[in-house]
Amino acid sequence: MTKYIMSLLILAGALTLSAQAPSNVRIDIGGVDDGMTYSNLSTLDGKGKIDIHGWDKEKGIHNLYTDLPLTPNTWTQVGFTFTPLADGEITIRMLGVWHKPEGSEKNIPVFAYYDAVEATGAKIMDGDFEKLDENEVLKYWIMGGGEPKAEIIINAKYVKTGKQSIKVWHDAGVSQKIEVKANQPVTIKAWAYVE
Repeated sequence: MTKYIMSLLILAGALTLSAQAPSNVRIDIGGVDDGMTYSNLSTLDGKGKIDIHGWDKEKGIHNLYTDLPLTPNTWTQVGFTFTPLADGEITIRMLGVWHKPEGSEKNIPVFAYYDAVEATGAKIMDGDFEKLDENEVLKYWIMGGGEPKAEIIINAKYVKTGKQSIKVWHDAGVSQKIEVKANQPVTIKAWAYVE
């Protein structure tokens, strides 16, 4: 009887863990319009992964995605490096990860918070998400996507630097266009937080 109860407890724990949301974030790089290609892909300290979307490989398009691990409830610096093979404009997208549990009919929001986004080899404007326009909308970032929408956060628990951060999920991220130069390595770093 004791072995049976212990087996049930272990099974229940495993099912609970498999249903939990992932503790990762995702930052995408797109350069579709210019047919941008990249080399020398690597993640900060070798943690996580960076690759070309599988469906894009088939089309000859080279959009990059990352899957970067975090420690839950702790601000973690994530990042990656790539080398564009042409001059051009690319788009950086700050997202949460895709999460569609087995049996679910749609993607479930896994919220991620970003702050202190920076780049070397390119210029990111307002990486702290502090600058708003006259309509109280982020001045340099485009807030897009589904419901619930990305939002500006002022709660100190979710802010790494300054007074604000951004809350996103896979279907509602923020993006910004940045200029890159051929064969000049670009490193993107950001502080991220998930619960």
